Amino acid sequence: MVEESITIQDEYRQRWHCHPGDPLWPTAQEAQAKHPGEVIFLPFALVAERRGWGWWTVFQDSAEWVKNLGVPEPNLETLPQGDNISTGELSELLQKFGAYLTYLETLMGQITSRRSTLKESYDAAMMVATSKLPDGSKLTERTKEATILQTNETLRQTKRLFIEEDAKLCIIKGLRDAYRICWDTCSRQITLRALEAQITTGRTP
Repeated sequence: MVEESITIQDEYRQRWHCHPGDPLWPTAQEAQAKHPGEVIFLPFALVAERRGWGWWTVFQDSAEWVKNLGVPEPNLETLPQGDNISTGELSELLQKFGAYLTYLETLMGQITSRRSTLKESYDAAMMVATSKLPDGSKLTERTKEATILQTNETLRQTKRLFIEEDAKLCIIKGLRDAYRICWDTCSRQITLRALEAQITTGRTP
């Protein structure tokens, strides 16, 4: 019996989760039937072709990706204000923010590495493709790229994936910077309370 959720992987090690109703579902079912119990690999170009892609999907995919990230987006209530929180509670927040920072830094490294691989692969393939253009020397680099992208589906999908990785990297950097500010603020409050307690009363906060 086919599972109600199928995970596939493309050549860039991106994982895609398919469910009934997904445009990719029939293709994923067919691949699973042919290779039961194995990791299902499908070319990214095929994934993008089945699911469709446009500038709007970058925002949709990014929003869904952030929702499943496991790190809440900071808001006005993320960092308590004033003296309505104990030092112990601040310490717990400090640990939580530190865990978020470690996780986000790890994700940044993974995405940056994947983005770099995509860029190098794309540039190398584009260089080969443009060298075969008739009268290519008379065209600008932008025109050469546009000409190739009109006919080369693999390069077109690689370009799209690169744009999506850029969007994710911007989101991760924003979250990382926000939680770094939260961590720094908590750390300063704990330090100030400890110093104040030692100076004024000699007690431990």
